[in-house]
Amino acid sequence: MTRKWRWRRMHSTVLSGLAVGIGMGVMLLAGMWLTGRTPPSHAFPPIPLHASGSSSGQTLAMATGMIDESEGLFVLDFLTGNLNCFIINWRQPNKFTARFATNVVQVLGVEQGKKPDYVMVTGTMDFRQGAAFTRPAGSIVYVADANTGNFAAWAIPWNRQLANTGASQQGPLVLLDIGKARNLEIEQAAPK
Repeated sequence: MTRKWRWRRMHSTVLSGLAVGIGMGVMLLAGMWLTGRTPPSHAFPPIPLHASGSSSGQTLAMATGMIDESEGLFVLDFLTGNLNCFIINWRQPNKFTARFATNVVQVLGVEQGKKPDYVMVTGTMDFRQGAAFTRPAGSIVYVADANTGNFAAWAIPWNRQLANTGASQQGPLVLLDIGKARNLEIEQAAPK
């Protein structure tokens, strides 16, 4: 056999194999379409999605974050400084069964009588300490006052045992830490 002949034979073998594979795939899809069947669920394992969102207005900010197998709604009232987390329990659909709260005014050092300018977002953290049913939920809420530059992070003391029974729960949000994003110290110019 000449080199040219071997090249043509190899080429035709590869092309034939490719054509057979494509043909089998088309027949499989046509069969599923005609019978109305879909591939078994184990063929394509689900990919968990975790999303959070936040929005703010003149006097209220809202954000969402994952709490166990549900989602928490964080609401910050600018007028009072009250921060609440409301959670719908997956065992009692359409019902808020948990509420955790705190007030952010003192923690963030908001001056009495001054209008705060809050921003709020959520994040996630894998808390490893504590018993499995008293460990904080994996969601953290961050709140900052744009006037002072002070910010803080809170966690939810989520009781998984109570959540599994569908029981309601409430309590204070747990302050994790505080910080300052802005240094307001300005050097005064020496008099001339």
